[in-house]
Amino acid sequence: MPPLQPSPGVPRTPISLLRPSQPDVYSECLIFASVTLELIWKTKNEVVHQNTSPNLKHLIESIKLSSASFQIAVSRTAPTQSNIRWKPLPEYWVKVNFDAAIRPDSVIGSAICQDFTGSIIGISSYKYDPSSPLVGECLAALQAIKLAISTGASHIILEGDSRTVIQSLQEGEDLCHWEISNIIVDCRSILEKFSAWTTFLIGRVSNFAAHNIAKWSWCTSTFGNLEVLHSSECSL
Repeated sequence: MPPLQPSPGVPRTPISLLRPSQPDVYSECLIFASVTLELIWKTKNEVVHQNTSPNLKHLIESIKLSSASFQIAVSRTAPTQSNIRWKPLPEYWVKVNFDAAIRPDSVIGSAICQDFTGSIIGISSYKYDPSSPLVGECLAALQAIKLAISTGASHIILEGDSRTVIQSLQEGEDLCHWEISNIIVDCRSILEKFSAWTTFLIGRVSNFAAHNIAKWSWCTSTFGNLEVLHSSECSL
């Protein structure tokens, strides 16, 4: 499934998305915007498909309540510099993380590539046609592999928080879920071009940068190959 048309030019990604931190004003605004869009979409569907009448007061209260709940959850679980440590990669290896954000009308796949010195050498985010979470994660993995190829890397470590996708990449299409078998074939075909490759399953907290990029891209409608706004060095 090819990605939809990326944004023109080379969009630039805020460096704050790539660093673990406690929620700030930007994060609060991002959460509020996401909740607002989600609830407006839900209300619109209820009006169209269930012939209900929109209740503006109820919608506003729902947005306030949901935003507050998300803010509390994020403040309790946000990763910090003290509990996430970057470990240097073997020389000449690169690490690429992937993640997907599933929305009612689309899937946002994101990837971020880092070299053995700790420098970010590639970021991408693409919008795909709507699909299941599993297909979305697998498309993001394929996107990550293509990003690594574009950097000229010969040795890569692929990291993601989808156990099914990581296992499927390791075991091949014969043992994977039918829904992603064709995408896994494409992934492994490209992986064969590397001198060496390996995969690791990581937790969602450790995958925060790729996750943040996917959410930011959806909220700002910014897609394609991205650049970092400030310093290109970040410990992921």
